[in-house]
Amino acid sequence: MKMRKLLLLAGAILAFASCSKNDDELSIKGLEFPEVETPVKAGEPVTIKGEGFTEQSEIWLRAVTRAAAEEIKTEIVEVASTYIKFVAPDSVAGKQTIVLKQDGKERDLGTLTFEAATQTPDAKEQLYVAMTSEEEGADIVYAVIDGELEKVYTLAPGMFMWGAVTLGTKVYYNTEDLETEEQNALKYYDFSQGVETEIAKQWFDEGIAIGIIDGKLHGVKAKAGDAGTLLLVTIADDGTETLVAEFSEVLPAEEEFWEVDNIFEYDAATRTVILSGWFEKPNEPGELAVSIALNIEKRKSVSYLFKEGIYGEEIAYVMAGETLLRFVAQHEEYEQFKGTTVSEVDPLTLQDTKQIGTINYRVWWPVYFGKKVVFNDTEDTEHIRTLDPKTGEIGATLYTAEYDVELETLFVITQ
Repeated sequence: MKMRKLLLLAGAILAFASCSKNDDELSIKGLEFPEVETPVKAGEPVTIKGEGFTEQSEIWLRAVTRAAAEEIKTEIVEVASTYIKFVAPDSVAGKQTIVLKQDGKERDLGTLTFEAATQTPDAKEQLYVAMTSEEEGADIVYAVIDGELEKVYTLAPGMFMWGAVTLGTKVYYNTEDLETEEQNALKYYDFSQGVETEIAKQWFDEGIAIGIIDGKLHGVKAKAGDAGTLLLVTIADDGTETLVAEFSEVLPAEEEFWEVDNIFEYDAATRTVILSGWFEKPNEPGELAVSIALNIEKRKSVSYLFKEGIYGEEIAYVMAGETLLRFVAQHEEYEQFKGTTVSEVDPLTLQDTKQIGTINYRVWWPVYFGKKVVFNDTEDTEHIRTLDPKTGEIGATLYTAEYDVELETLFVITQ
């Protein structure tokens, strides 16, 4: 009898231990792991199917041949109710245990073998600027090379470029008639073919801004009949639009929003679109400078109002690598310019996370080029200047314009 009691007690202890272990283990229902025999190239997305992943899920890699303490965190590309997608750093190679960490727990999901990422030659970047030409009666696009301008093409008569984003050998932009400001069109120019193509007439009658997301041209538009609701759409080269997300009550319906540069910045890590412009309250004079963040995953918007005396056209954003930078012109009485503040910004909240400093130049059309921020400075004689995004220090001047020449949109083609 005594022996039987001991056996029963031992069984209870084992059962309790088993239950405790199960309680501590992360539960992923219907787990489907990629084929173990097929090597994965580092830098390419890996999808693991199953139910139970959350926005707090982390995927870590633990090399089978190394100590367990040596782990590498991956980048989570996407999480949904039925799968999680991650990307391993380019440096990863060999057999790795895939570890899920979530809610203070962890679980080994399986093992995969990674091939080292193929080393490709550095992509070649080329900076371009659009310049208003009274003689031509239209904007001219130039390549900026060693302090000189090399003419590439001239826009259609009477048209100037307003905002530009690039994808491969194509630059997408809005054009507007210099005289009437009534005729506009969304177009692209293909550098590989030397041809300008019209995508849609009068797109910016409802459109607010364009940008590139996941290798496709996207646009932000006001919803017809409800200016306070914004729509994010993909735009094909033939003008076909597909709805991606709708953001309601971004602003009260009667308060129409104007984006300054007609382009948006996009933070891929948080999947957030950043707009900057202004709106006017009904029956109230003046404009209110505001920035708007549209998070695609949560279908949520955040508005960030600026203090009185700061105007929408004096606020600019640029993605400097993986960091969102904001430039805000400052004034004293009588509109005296007092420099531009530079700060790092949280794309989800639009709050400053780091004050970098103040520069003595206005910042127009900033782009990221050669690991520097490049911008037009329009004080007196116009210049194309560079700025170190980490220190805020002004670097080399890439071009100095002649008197009365207006430098407009900057953009970068990467090949």
